[in-house]
Amino acid sequence: MEPISSLILTKLRPPAPRSRTIWRDRLLQKLTLEPNVDLVLVCAPAGYGKTTLLVDWSRQLHQAGITVSWYSLDESDNHPITFGIYLIASLEQALGKDSGLTPIHQVLRASTETDLLSLLPAVINSLCDTNKHVALVLDDYHLIRTPLIHQAVEFLISHRPENFHIAIGSRSNPTFPLALWRARGRLVELRASDLRFVDEETKLFLNDSMQLDLPDELITRLAEQVEGWPAGLQLAALSLANHASYDHTVLPFTGGHQQQAEFLLNEVINHLPEEVQSFLLETSIFERMNAAVCDAILGIENSANILVQLEQANLFIVALDGGESGENGTTWYRYHHLFRDFLSTWLTISQPTRALDLHRAAAKWFAAHGLLYEGAYHAFRSGDWSFAATFVEQHSFTLIIHSDIATINEWCSSFPETVMSNHPLLCIFQALALAYRFQGKYRNLVEARLHQASLAMGNLVTPEESTGVHELTAVVHTFLAMIPNHQADANQQLVLSQSHLAGYPPGDSGRFPWLLIAGYAHQALNCPEEAKRTIEEALPLALHSGLFFGMVEATFHLARLAFSQGRLTDSLDICQNGQAEFTILANQSGLVLPALGSLEVAKGCILLEQDHLDEAEQHLRQGIDRMGLGMNPYYLMTAYFALARVYEIQGRLVDAIACFERLDTLWPDIQRITQGFRVLARLRSTPEEVGVQEAARDWLNIYQAGLGDSLPIFGLGPVGAAEAYYQANLNWMRLQILLNQPQAVQAYLDSHLRLVQSKGLVGREIELTLIQAQMYHQQDQTGPALMALNQAVALSRPRGFVRVFDQSAILDDLIHIAVQQGDRSNYLRSVLSAIRRSRRSGIGENSGCTPQRNVYEDILEVELVERLSQREIEVLRMIATGATNQEIAERYVITIGTVKSHIHHIFRKLNVCNRTEAVAQARKLGLMQIEGISKTIKA
Repeated sequence: MEPISSLILTKLRPPAPRSRTIWRDRLLQKLTLEPNVDLVLVCAPAGYGKTTLLVDWSRQLHQAGITVSWYSLDESDNHPITFGIYLIASLEQALGKDSGLTPIHQVLRASTETDLLSLLPAVINSLCDTNKHVALVLDDYHLIRTPLIHQAVEFLISHRPENFHIAIGSRSNPTFPLALWRARGRLVELRASDLRFVDEETKLFLNDSMQLDLPDELITRLAEQVEGWPAGLQLAALSLANHASYDHTVLPFTGGHQQQAEFLLNEVINHLPEEVQSFLLETSIFERMNAAVCDAILGIENSANILVQLEQANLFIVALDGGESGENGTTWYRYHHLFRDFLSTWLTISQPTRALDLHRAAAKWFAAHGLLYEGAYHAFRSGDWSFAATFVEQHSFTLIIHSDIATINEWCSSFPETVMSNHPLLCIFQALALAYRFQGKYRNLVEARLHQASLAMGNLVTPEESTGVHELTAVVHTFLAMIPNHQADANQQLVLSQSHLAGYPPGDSGRFPWLLIAGYAHQALNCPEEAKRTIEEALPLALHSGLFFGMVEATFHLARLAFSQGRLTDSLDICQNGQAEFTILANQSGLVLPALGSLEVAKGCILLEQDHLDEAEQHLRQGIDRMGLGMNPYYLMTAYFALARVYEIQGRLVDAIACFERLDTLWPDIQRITQGFRVLARLRSTPEEVGVQEAARDWLNIYQAGLGDSLPIFGLGPVGAAEAYYQANLNWMRLQILLNQPQAVQAYLDSHLRLVQSKGLVGREIELTLIQAQMYHQQDQTGPALMALNQAVALSRPRGFVRVFDQSAILDDLIHIAVQQGDRSNYLRSVLSAIRRSRRSGIGENSGCTPQRNVYEDILEVELVERLSQREIEVLRMIATGATNQEIAERYVITIGTVKSHIHHIFRKLNVCNRTEAVAQARKLGLMQIEGISKTIKA
């Protein structure tokens, strides 16, 4: 069974070369890829051999070392997102996984609202970055009718790099400025007049390829009558092959669609056995087919033989995947479009009821084999809206499990309003799909669909259906509650979940979603222990029900909850144990779990705080890549906030700002919050810049005006995006202090501190206590500031918090004072060392930062001198003379092992990696000139 989220890969591969074709060298020579050529256009009516020529050309390009990216278009590609997904997949297949196109693919799959045009610059940049020469072939482009897609392709053509060309096969002219490109010599084109068989080609085709051995006179007459139309010649050749005399078959064949249809019917179809005629007619409903689906739908058992016979007879059938057997040993086929059009029209006219019955049966077969997209294609062509509605209602849950919410919305949007208003489940599913985007702009439409569903409840047949609608309605309301909103009512969510939980006995798997929602509500209400207990109860129920996505989601929130409580080690264990368990379960079930990326994100946040910056960046990036961009944006927000902080610490301000800009696109509802992160990062980088200060003041005014007279105290978790607002409030306080307005934060800070202290939220208490220390210090209240700093140190030391101390020059100065007053704790020393390392290495080419004086330099110099023992200083001086380990051992009558131990300690204390760095650092600190420094310190 194929995964339902997979693409139809045969659309991204050139069709297999036909056995009965000729090599058209005169045309291939015209298809040149000169640097000035923007577009290769092969444009002619049906049956002129456009695809065959492009396939041969692709083979020729491949032999010349040019990579071909192929995309066979059909009617379903008129949706810009569908077109974009296949386009990127084709290019990614050509360029490789490291092309940088994967994030673009994920953005397209995340939402049907994505602006295709906005993503094309990134596509072009990826093409510029590759050393490959790439030719993109868009076949059957005439099937595209969407103006936005035409604009996108024209944009690619107009902005293509020199190593990239586009070729189009089409029955009609695309809506591009062809006259202008032609006048500028930027267009290579082949038209029907070029594609018509010339006499030599006609003879070669009929006598060599089709092996008819016709006399020259008959070939000339036939060529004149079909006017070089390759498909016409093929049709005629098939007829001639079945007749002893040729003359009477040539004359009736004239141009025109009606004549062609009559010819197909009279000269090809009627000469086939009735069994084959019936097979052709009824299988014309398929866009692609194999023997299994043909047997099932037609109620026969010899489809495999018939398909092989059709292929051998060259009856306008194409073996996909190069004719190789696909899954379960079956080969997929499709008919030539012209032939299929003729057959399906004939079927519709001659047996309209049968055609609809076949579509219904095909929908069921494809769905049963996991091919839901093709099943939906046939369901919507069954002529029965009720059947199509039932199909969507039955299979939307599967799409939800696979996180393909966008397709649910696309399906529901295909129904007339009269159908939607009579099917409450359809209304609920579309409401769910729209609410899952967690964006306020969809709220009205979601609520309208919910209202429609409530009015149509009388159309439900069973009590189970009614219960299902009520349950899903509650889930939709929960999703709406997670739209960023500083006034979100978590109590309402708690009451809702508790009312549903009352309807299930203990241990019932139906309790899982409501326990999870209750856990979210407890988080938002700042009740961490209740949240922990509720989510832990939900986990085994999800396991019992096979709700793997829900298990991962619950584990993520448990890990984040532990982080907020200051339990970093527990949080890391939760992530690692969950990853190990869920990976085994996913492998056993064959599921792909993008949600596992959220645990990578949670782990990255922990490693960031523990000052493992490289590992943190790696896990955060892996988490984002694995989740894709169709996930709940709350998880992506967590990832990008943390990744931006890593970049800011590393001095990569440009990259940090890019993270916030990505979030603006993914979750527009938190743009005001991400703007606060942006201005804070810039103010910390360039605090003296007037424009940055003005931007910070503007944001403070806008943010506080949006929240009202006083700042609410926000809780944890996703309800109303509470975590995002909490972070925004931290930034509001930090900016007020940096702009010398510390008195503005005291009332809010004091009340918030009291709350988190009473709730055991130690992680938040550390953050808020350090802000309190900066507030006091900015007001020259050194005593209270040091008390607050010491309290933060006391909380952080046993829990391993490090990076929370890296905030501002104000906190830097306060730590300096604490050290000068005698704080010599190993913990604070390690914090200082960590911050110094990143401050020294954080100015890079892409930083956007200017070097600033490091207030830790003097502190650490004194600290390091005091920490070196007399013996270590002596060894260090020997190292400076170039002495070997053996020489040092002999000088001080110690073992080689002891010498190595001394050197190891010296490297660690000086924060260096080798002897050269150690000597340079020692000279900077004056250790080479200070005789007896250790004795002086001891005295």
